[in-house]
Amino acid sequence: SQSRYFATDQYDLALLTKGLYPKSLVGRNIIDSEGKAKVIFNLPPYTNPGGIGIVPEMLNVLNSAKKYIRMSFFQFNHTEVFSALKKAVDRGVKVYISSDLCYTGKVGYKEYYDDLKSYMNAHGQNGTTQVIDDATASCETMFNHNKYMIVDFEDPANTLAWFGSFNPTNHGAVENVELAIVAKE
Repeated sequence: SQSRYFATDQYDLALLTKGLYPKSLVGRNIIDSEGKAKVIFNLPPYTNPGGIGIVPEMLNVLNSAKKYIRMSFFQFNHTEVFSALKKAVDRGVKVYISSDLCYTGKVGYKEYYDDLKSYMNAHGQNGTTQVIDDATASCETMFNHNKYMIVDFEDPANTLAWFGSFNPTNHGAVENVELAIVAKE
């Protein structure tokens, strides 16, 4: 069947709507043979095709954090990701976020940042200094267009690095074809 998302025989939308996924692709979304990296993607409009979607894997990485989460994203308003960050704060994980000035103050994004900052402040972290934007940049000329996350850098046995094209937005999770790589030390 044809789709605006993928028009190839490799993806059968009837199977995808039932939550199934081609086994050949499931096998590609595992830590490599040395246990060092995995590739994750989403396939709109399905946020978690075959249980290997980008948002669930991002949540797995966030939920694995024991001490620190350092992340930078251009746009960021995915409700489940913000919820996972609050849970990390509850576990005593220090959260550091940098983002783009044009989005931290924009309606549809600002309320998430402000809520997280307040939550962090109420739980002994300094949301004002730990959640920042590129205040020296200009929306017209420069962007903090990064998309990465580093978890527990201080503990090499548990360090995970997340990087790719995905901005954790409510819209992007279901409309964009995105890719991320999760790598271990």
